[in-house]
Amino acid sequence: MSTADHSPRFSREELQCKHTGRCEMEQSFLDRLEALREEYGKPIRVSSAFRDKSHPAEAKKDKVGYHGLGRAADLLVGYDGYRLLELAIKHGFKGLGCSFRGPVESRYLHVDDRDIPAVWSY
Repeated sequence: MSTADHSPRFSREELQCKHTGRCEMEQSFLDRLEALREEYGKPIRVSSAFRDKSHPAEAKKDKVGYHGLGRAADLLVGYDGYRLLELAIKHGFKGLGCSFRGPVESRYLHVDDRDIPAVWSY
């Protein structure tokens, strides 16, 4: 496993666990996220990326999730949910969770690089 804690366009602070400060993102995932950002052409804000196993959202799970593996991120989408979803599919993200309702500033798209495609809404 090749992990990284930074990328050219996403800061360590954006990517690190909000609970512990640890940051162990998978480099192949970050490369894909960078390609998505490059094609999107404007900044993408990350609301959650790496989650340590002690993070409350991870601690509830029976097994480590994609955030815990450093292979997922929740991207704040504003009014661009459809465009980012379209680009995420194009760039090979296969886990796609959409939360496009409610206040525009809290709408997000979960992306991960699982092997078997899955789509859901929150």
